[in-house]
Formats: sequence, structure tokens, C-alpha cells
Amino acid sequence: MAYRIGIDTGGTFTDLAILDETGEFHMYKSPTTPHDFSIGIVNCLKLCAADYKMDLKEFFRKVETLIVHGSTVATNTVIQWKGAKVGIICTKGHNSILWRREGNKQDVFNYYIPY
Repeated sequence: MAYRIGIDTGGTFTDLAILDETGEFHMYKSPTTPHDFSIGIVNCLKLCAADYKMDLKEFFRKVETLIVHGSTVATNTVIQWKGAKVGIICTKGHNSILWRREGNKQDVFNYYIPY
């Protein structure tokens, strides 16, 4: 089994969770870097690699092909109505994507589930 990693970029901290080869779960935290969010992500990865006594290159060899990344920053931007003014263009047949709000529903075709 290889390492499995989840990362979330938040407004204040970037958090990393790892499930390692022994089945142990560990968490790491680094300040978020708003001018370049990737720096906070790499800093978290470096903290984690150092804890396992590896450099980043060696550490990545042990990571599965998937690192899951979420962004609380992006979610908060939408919820708080902050950030750039944007629009959405939907292709033919997908114009209902916004009013159906399927993103957070387990059964996207059940219109009676509250959002």
C-alpha cells in the first residue's frame, strides 16, 4: 500500500491528511499563502515528507497516483459572494445545472432532497 493524501487550502491554513503504509493517519498544517496557494501546499508536503525522513522526490515515489485536493478558499468565495465577478456558459442541454444544484446531493435526480 502506498501513501494516500488529501489536501485542503483554507483561508488561514493549508491542511494535509495522509494515510500511510502502516494504516496510520496523520495531519499536517502550514500557513496558506494567498499570493500563491501552491506554496502552502508544497510547504505542507515538505513537512509531511520530512516527518517520514524523506525528501520530496523520494516521498512522491511512495504516493499513490491520486492526491485529492479541496479548496475551502474557493467554497468560501462562492458562499460569501467575494472575489471576481464571473459568469457561466452552459452548453446546450445543460442549462439546468445551476438551478438543480446537484453538486452536494447523493441522489442528483431526487428533487425533494433539500440542498
